[in-house]
This record gives sequence, structure tokens and C-alpha cells, in this order.
Amino acid sequence: WIGLFASYVILGITMSILPLHLREAVGFTESRIGLLLLFRALCSTLGFIVLARVSFWHFNSRMMILTQTLIAALAACMVLARGFTGWFLVLCLFGVLFSLSYNNSLFHGLSGSPRRSARMAVHEGLLTAGMVAGSALGGLLYQGGRFDRVILFACTVAACAAAAQGVFGGIAGSFSRK
Repeated sequence: WIGLFASYVILGITMSILPLHLREAVGFTESRIGLLLLFRALCSTLGFIVLARVSFWHFNSRMMILTQTLIAALAACMVLARGFTGWFLVLCLFGVLFSLSYNNSLFHGLSGSPRRSARMAVHEGLLTAGMVAGSALGGLLYQGGRFDRVILFACTVAACAAAAQGVFGGIAGSFSRK
């Protein structure tokens, strides 16, 4: 759930703040921005389809940590994105990673639980809270400065989530080995 919240903070930024940046600072038209967001969504959909057919990520805490680490690195790559192709690659990769984060949260949050409805409510609540936090905090940072601050915020959120998952994964792993 830590990774889901962090991922959706960054998704909130990419869905609400990034389009403003791409229009104002980069000079993309609304149709090009919409196309980029469409491809991000298509890559998320493709990620969901592939993840439904494979199981390497089931019960794999390292996959959750790796996902957040890659999201942090990819957020840092937003500084390097130039032109339509650069943003296309960044957003498509984000799409795949967001689907992996969502599936990790849903699967690991519900597997084996007798209270699936309550856990699903937590999952959806954190997803929504992440989107709102990303949009609101990203907007405040963007309004008060440059997009670089928004990127730094996104990297920090994802890196902290990876570190927290590493700590909790290590703790859970030590109990499961005993």
C-alpha cells in the first residue's frame, strides 16, 4: 500500500501538473499532450494484460521495491526528457510501472485475507488519496516555482516508498524465515 500511495502521488502529478508544464514551458499543443496521456494509459492497460498472465511478481517483495525504485529513477529522467519522443518514452514507461504498482498493491493486500472488502476499501482510499496529494502538492510546488521542484518531490516520494518497502520487506522476510 505504501507503493500504491506513492505511485498515485506521481500519477496525480502526471495527470494534472505535467500537462500544464508541457503546454506552458515545453510548448506542446493540447492534442499532443492528450496523445501522450493516451499512450500512457494504453501502456498501463498493456501492463495489466501482461501481469494477468504471468506470476513472477506474486509474493515478491523485491518486485515492489524495484517498482518504486524504477519510478523514482524515471521521475528523475523527466528532467532529461526533450521533445515529443522523450516524453513519449517516459510516460509509456510510467504507464507500465503504474500498472505493476497497482497490481502489487491489490494482489498483496488481498491475498489470503478473510476481510477482502475492507482491504479493497483501503486500497482504493490510498489510490484516491495519492492522486489528490499528487495533484494538490504538485500544483503548489509548480505554482511556487519551477517544474524541477515537482520532479524532486516525485523522486523523493518514490524513493521514500522504496526505502519503507525495503524496511518492511526485510522485517516481514525475517519473520517468514523463522
